[in-house]
Amino acid sequence: ALMVSDERKRTLLPGLDLERAVESLMRKQNLEGNAEKFGDGIVTELEHMLDKRLEFIVDSDEAARILVTESVVSLRMQLEPKKDGRFKARLLLQGFKEPEEWDLRSNVSPVAYPSAIKTLIFKAGPADDVISSIDVSVAFLQADKYGPDEKPRFVSYKPYPGGPVYVFKLLGPIYGQRSAPRAWYETLSKFLTDELGYIQGENEPCLFVHPETGLTMVIHVDDILCRGSQKDSDDFYRKLGLKFQCKDPEFLTPGSYLTFTGMDIGLEYQGSELIGIKNTNGHGIFSCS
Repeated sequence: ALMVSDERKRTLLPGLDLERAVESLMRKQNLEGNAEKFGDGIVTELEHMLDKRLEFIVDSDEAARILVTESVVSLRMQLEPKKDGRFKARLLLQGFKEPEEWDLRSNVSPVAYPSAIKTLIFKAGPADDVISSIDVSVAFLQADKYGPDEKPRFVSYKPYPGGPVYVFKLLGPIYGQRSAPRAWYETLSKFLTDELGYIQGENEPCLFVHPETGLTMVIHVDDILCRGSQKDSDDFYRKLGLKFQCKDPEFLTPGSYLTFTGMDIGLEYQGSELIGIKNTNGHGIFSCS
């Protein structure tokens, strides 16, 4: 039996056989290991999604009507065993099944040019500048929710063959959805410009500079690379953390590396201080004395 408390089970979906769901997913994904921990991962993901993104349609007649009259997109649960020993699960929308009417605008999301990243690192600046980075946790789930004037979107979840079909109103973008990266980009860029006063680059829409402090950053989906004073960097991370759930920021120090968009950014000392960029695939090092 899975060691999930009765209290947590009561917050889940009615009629859900958690043990059967875990067994079905582990068999489908050809996974071995601790079924109990996978069960805990599924419960945690369902709790999180019901809190942030899914509104369960309790009335069975209403759910049946929605399945017949609306374009309902199915969700699937993906088990994700991590290298650090964690057993996570993620509920994904099957984006290839999304109806066209869900696309209200272009879904193309800008990403940072490599030249912008190198320019941020190598540009001239004050001697007390620090380089740092931060990762926004489950960023797509922190994008702005759909507005009240938008047409409702509905999704369904069938946890295992022969199991019940649950119907939800989708409250905002989730992982697997075509529009999720663009929605997150717009949410973050709006926060930086409208709430914090940053100026967005015209030719590089992923570059932001504060007109007073000079703090400069490049965003790449849920990763942010910053350069500025320690004080201004700390202040930015504090404000970012008040708005979004983030991991702890990491600061570049001698002997350590920051990883950003597949590059290791490190400080090297050869008489004078050098800043080097090393591709993680080992294809080269770029440095500036």
